[in-house]
Amino acid sequence: MEINYLEITDDMTSEEIEKAIDEFLEEKKVLKKDSEKFKSPKHYQLEGLNVGSIEVIKSVLGQEGFKSFCKGNILKYLIRAEKKNGLEDYRKAKTYLDWFLKECGEHD
Repeated sequence: MEINYLEITDDMTSEEIEKAIDEFLEEKKVLKKDSEKFKSPKHYQLEGLNVGSIEVIKSVLGQEGFKSFCKGNILKYLIRAEKKNGLEDYRKAKTYLDWFLKECGEHD
């Protein structure tokens, strides 16, 4: 039976958490190339792991949860764009839209 979630409990050590994340991501075949498609600054990389936080979020939330996460961020960046960062926020909204479409089976 395939496990579709990552279980982390309060009693786990940091080493056990890192190992669980590594094993889960390996099982899900989360590839670094997915994170390289979009800018992935070092502050989004998890220390000691060769993945970015977005891959962990996607793995923990599952496909439907990740799609909802993307929709929320699309709305956030579109709503604030004219009040805060303009074009930069529109680009961020597009990044989340691209991730959402990829989850829906749409490709570039």
